[in-house]
Amino acid sequence: MDFLRNPALMFVPLPLTVGIIIGAVAGLVTGSWVALVVAMLVIGLLVGGALLYFADAIVASKLGARPLADDGAFVIRNQLEEICARAGVNEPELMTVGPGAPAIASFGRSEPKLVVTDGLTDDLTVVELEAALAREVGRSKRRLTAGDTLATVFVTMPFGAFGSLSDRMLEWFRGGDHDARCDLEGVSITRYPPGLSAALSKMTADGTTTPDGSTATAHLWATGRSPRVGEPGIYGIEQRLELLSEL
Repeated sequence: MDFLRNPALMFVPLPLTVGIIIGAVAGLVTGSWVALVVAMLVIGLLVGGALLYFADAIVASKLGARPLADDGAFVIRNQLEEICARAGVNEPELMTVGPGAPAIASFGRSEPKLVVTDGLTDDLTVVELEAALAREVGRSKRRLTAGDTLATVFVTMPFGAFGSLSDRMLEWFRGGDHDARCDLEGVSITRYPPGLSAALSKMTADGTTTPDGSTATAHLWATGRSPRVGEPGIYGIEQRLELLSEL
């Protein structure tokens, strides 16, 4: 999984934590260290395997995404076909979260899925829509959607309640400039940075970065997560727009 540092380590914290808790209970009940270790390993493997298998379904449910009707969003489908042909990748499954401000996200452990709001085609120009779609196609081409999907179920959802812990974990696995690099992937397809800059500006015009307001899935949306202030090397939407303006 490109752009991820030590991706295998991302699968460790949650299964290990659950395994230790249940293993400790088993050890106390039985009075056996063997039972503790066995329970920890078995539960950890079961939790990890289940999250891997159901990752896409969990993320789709968290986003509130559903398949887009075959007769819907002709503009998106036509542009997506052209962009995917240009990038040399298969077209992702199209999904929607219904009405809302312009926004686009992608996820998928094995097969990429593209999630849009109704506002994406209502508010974006043809050039801006092409740029937004190209960004997500670029992510799919580099297999970034797989890493971000697993990061949702293994990092941001379970550890989101612990303040900035999930933010720091996500940044460690993805890098603080992950979203900016995804922007560059999209620009490498369209060769027109102003298109993506304009699209991102419209997506954040109301002051929000994610349509569902969930921090657990914020990194799946093109607008990304709100960065921790004052951290060097952390690219929020403002830094990304500045970078695009310099290209």
